[in-house]
Amino acid sequence: MFVETPDPRQIPGDKPRRVFFTRELHLIVWYEDQNWKRIHGMQLSFGSFTLDHVITVIGESPVSLHRIDEGRRLDASLLRANGAFNPDPFERRYRVELNTLPPEILTYVNSSLVRLADHPAPPFR
Repeated sequence: MFVETPDPRQIPGDKPRRVFFTRELHLIVWYEDQNWKRIHGMQLSFGSFTLDHVITVIGESPVSLHRIDEGRRLDASLLRANGAFNPDPFERRYRVELNTLPPEILTYVNSSLVRLADHPAPPFR
């Protein structure tokens, strides 16, 4: 079940954000302004206890999928392109948790995942 972080840190000059998390998912949702009505983008990190993949969409930009490289040599985390996205295993694994998001955020996440996939997929139910 997603839990919303109360009063997440807002970055000066960045869009206002809400932050949600579960044991295996971490979601940042950016809004156009402080009215909190129009979603500007999202970043969804996922993986088995390590959050080793990230899906990002900002505005009208293409949706991207990256693998998080822990950067052991550089002492920093980096994003590496991770190829095609298959929504079927993702849906099977995370459907229950995603359904605990507020409806407008779930709709945005679903549409972003469909845009990312190489083929259309049904939304999470």
